[in-house]
Amino acid sequence: MSTPQAFFSGLTALILVISAAATPLAAAAASNNDQGQSQGKGLGQSQGQSQGQGAGQVGQWSGSFLDSCTDVTVDKHGKLKATCRKENGTYNRSNLQAKKCPSYRAVNRNGKLVCETDGSSSGNIGQWGGSYRDSCRDISTDANGTLTANCQGMDGNWRRSSLALRNCTSQRAGNNNGTLVCETGGTSGNIGQWSGSYRDSCRDISTDANGTLTANCQKMDGNWRRSSLALRNCTSQRAGNRDGTLFCES
Repeated sequence: MSTPQAFFSGLTALILVISAAATPLAAAAASNNDQGQSQGKGLGQSQGQSQGQGAGQVGQWSGSFLDSCTDVTVDKHGKLKATCRKENGTYNRSNLQAKKCPSYRAVNRNGKLVCETDGSSSGNIGQWGGSYRDSCRDISTDANGTLTANCQGMDGNWRRSSLALRNCTSQRAGNNNGTLVCETGGTSGNIGQWSGSYRDSCRDISTDANGTLTANCQKMDGNWRRSSLALRNCTSQRAGNRDGTLFCES
């Protein structure tokens, strides 16, 4: 008959044997788990990167549509999709296929994406200067250099307007109550020679060949008024805004 001491010694030895056998199995299971996680992670990253590249990049598309469109995406075929603002303030979902716009330049025309032409070496958007950019959006030019934009009127509404290059050889445009107008440049009487506080509450600022200053100035009630100040009536060339009217500051 075995003694209690011998029994417990044998039991201890058996536990040690079982523990030693289980350790490699646990290590192998952990290794397999790590490999599975690594493979899954690598596969997920690879698939995600592949899908991201296949879906295209918004950076392929440029143009003024970015000023008034949101939720911009491009699918694997290069089709541009966006939610674009209409002239009445509502939004419309629109798309533009890459094959219909090889320039990859888009503009928002009343809630619809359309192709914006690059234009020739003359007449493109970059060559149009002037104050119209202060209150116009969705700007584009066509192959003939005609400038088109949605411009804000004094009542706050937006109006689609165009200005032909042949009617504005200076290629300087301004916004007159929602309508694009030609601003003249000239070496004398330019905007830079007019100073004063009017700049704080006036926009769409321009001067003509005689140095007359013209701008849309905000009234005390929040509305805007088109106003002009002749150079001959303000030799100091310092202007202020008094309730929507330009006046000469001494």
